[in-house]
Amino acid sequence: MVTHVCLFWNDQPDEKAGVELLKASQDLLGKIPGPISVDCGVALASARGVVDDSFMMGLCITFPSPTVMQSFREHPLHQQYVEEYVQRLSTRRVAYDILSKAGGTDEPE
Repeated sequence: MVTHVCLFWNDQPDEKAGVELLKASQDLLGKIPGPISVDCGVALASARGVVDDSFMMGLCITFPSPTVMQSFREHPLHQQYVEEYVQRLSTRRVAYDILSKAGGTDEPE
């Protein structure tokens, strides 16, 4: 299983940009076949020093395998999402891919 986490920032804090990116994430990414789950939301403010709450929006997608994740990345709706929304509405993005033994194929031994 692969958990794909993406965090998005905008240098000019703009609530409208965050709302538009969140809506596009829900509308487009949820239509792509393959993921176990697609979740997104805004940063939860925190006073804890170890928590980075500076991002505008976060996205967490769970895939059954790296192969399915790659197919998702190549899907035309994902390409549309990146080109029409991510590149326009965010100035910085960071992604983390976490491979676990919680099931699926292409797992670590």
